[in-house]
Amino acid sequence: MKALKLILFFIVMISLSNCKDNYLGETTIITFPEEKWEKSNVLTFTYSISEIGEKYNIYVNLRHTSAFYDKKLKLKVTAISPSGKSETFTEVLNIKNLRGKFKSECIGDYCDLKELIKKKFTFKETGEYKIQVEHLSDREFISNVMRLELIIEKN
Repeated sequence: MKALKLILFFIVMISLSNCKDNYLGETTIITFPEEKWEKSNVLTFTYSISEIGEKYNIYVNLRHTSAFYDKKLKLKVTAISPSGKSETFTEVLNIKNLRGKFKSECIGDYCDLKELIKKKFTFKETGEYKIQVEHLSDREFISNVMRLELIIEKN
């Protein structure tokens, strides 16, 4: 049974990795070796924008363990343009449904949640953008988090 779950896990991961045709640049994955995301750890993702006016959807892909406690995770996302102008928005990831079950796809103890956090986002300048993601939890760290991926996809 464990072998079957492991095989299914790898099939899902390969499928997700092959769907990058509309992605903006390379996808950056930030891992949390101790499975905790410190409040002071603001994650920074960098993307090179070559054309303006296109609309993009921004997704967060969160990998967590089955011991993840929170039902929701509030994120603050800041896009910083090449000229230094910033645009900030917050988004709440619903990790669990109303009955307390994970919305994530779980195989064994590993769970992945891909959630749209911004629809039809437009970059206003060409050049290198930095996108920062931080959690707005009341606690000093979120535990049982393995990695976070920011995916920017043409709409």
